[in-house]
Amino acid sequence: MLDENFDWKRLFSEGHMGALLDLVDYISAGSQHLARTAAGQAILNSEDAAAVAVMCRRNKKAASILNARPKQLRRTIMRVCLEEVRRATEEAHVGAVIEDIQCIEDELGLDLGLAKTRGYERLQKLFFADDLEDEPDATEYFESLDRKEELSELMRNYSKEIDYLDELLAGLVADEHS
Repeated sequence: MLDENFDWKRLFSEGHMGALLDLVDYISAGSQHLARTAAGQAILNSEDAAAVAVMCRRNKKAASILNARPKQLRRTIMRVCLEEVRRATEEAHVGAVIEDIQCIEDELGLDLGLAKTRGYERLQKLFFADDLEDEPDATEYFESLDRKEELSELMRNYSKEIDYLDELLAGLVADEHS
C-alpha cells in the first residue's frame, strides 16, 4: 500500500511517464491526486509532455489536476521541448521531439510553433551540417551587426521599400477609381 509520503515525483522523473500515468487510475483517489500533481512537476522531456497531453485529453479528472494551471503547463512544455531540441545531436531524436510537439498541439490545442520551428531548424542543421558549416546563422548575423550604423542603414532601406510599395498601392487604388 502506498502512503501519502511516497515520492511520486522521483518515480515519474525516472521515466515511463505514459505508463505510470495509466497506472495511477488504479490507486486510491487521494494518491491519484498526489501522483498526478507530481507528474505535472516531473515533465523532463517532450515524451513526458506528450504523455501528459494524451492523459489530459483522455481523462477529465487527470486533466483537472495536470492542466489546473494551463499557462504554467504551456510554459513548462515549451521549456522542456526547446531544451531537448537544443540538446539533441541526432536527426532521429529531433524528429521524435517534433512528433511529440505535434502530438501535444493536437491533444491540448496549444501553439508550440516556436519549439517546432527550432526543431526544424535543428533538424536542418544536423541534416545539412557539412553544407551549412561555412554559412553564418541568421541570428548570429543580426547579433553581430554594428547596431547604430548598420541597423539605421537597414531601416532606411526598409523605409524606401515601404515608400515604394505605398506609391504602387496608391497608383492601383487611383486606377481602380478611374
